[in-house]
Amino acid sequence: MKNKSSFQFIEHIITKSIFINKKINKNKKDYNLNLKPSGILNNESKQFQLALDLEIVDKEEESLLNVEIIGFFKYQGEIEEVKDFLYLNAPALLYPYLRAYVSTLTTLSGLGTYTLPTMNLIGLKNDIEKNIEIIQE
Repeated sequence: MKNKSSFQFIEHIITKSIFINKKINKNKKDYNLNLKPSGILNNESKQFQLALDLEIVDKEEESLLNVEIIGFFKYQGEIEEVKDFLYLNAPALLYPYLRAYVSTLTTLSGLGTYTLPTMNLIGLKNDIEKNIEIIQE
């Protein structure tokens, strides 16, 4: 019998997808990228929802992409035992889905593909901790 992990990724959904292009310029590659995490932690049901809200704006503010993805996770044990999984592993598991969605969306726009850079998401840990709602039902 295999042991189940104390932390499991269940599924993801895209909850927001906005793409605006005011001026067509296929060669433009100068963007500002902002990634804002937030979460909901339910201690009774042992579930965690992580939201990554991505905003990409070109430097002349002619194009905008705003996508939010939510990942659903389950955990076992006490919160202290899985805290690193929630704050470090969850974003690392969810980000590739966001990255693939942005690539697909921009490719289908006809304006060329925008590929999000690979990122070390350890720096999001403090932001996640600050922007988490804990439910103690």
